[in-house]
Amino acid sequence: MPTWFTKSVLYIIGFSRGLYLHLPILTLYLLEQKVTATMIVFSAMFYSVGQFVFEVPTGYFADRYGQKTSMILGQLIEAAGIILLITQPTALGVSLSYFLGGAGCFFSGASR
Repeated sequence: MPTWFTKSVLYIIGFSRGLYLHLPILTLYLLEQKVTATMIVFSAMFYSVGQFVFEVPTGYFADRYGQKTSMILGQLIEAAGIILLITQPTALGVSLSYFLGGAGCFFSGASR
């Protein structure tokens, strides 16, 4: 597979992720799982808390262990948050998932 194709696909995925096209679908899924709309909106605060908590350590981690390692760790943490959201669609699961999603700042800490 050509490198340009792989890069193009990754850019498209990153662009789509930045538009947050998944949020309406995710909200409907959580409402179907009996998580209240109030709790869904309140849980979004944990995303910001996660970014605040992880922002400085991610820069240090990237400097200490390398940008590539930091990016991989960020992907793994975000994947853990998504898995948690799917397996535990409760108020606590949504809050923890959003918190782990905020740890995605491993990407910004790794960028130079």
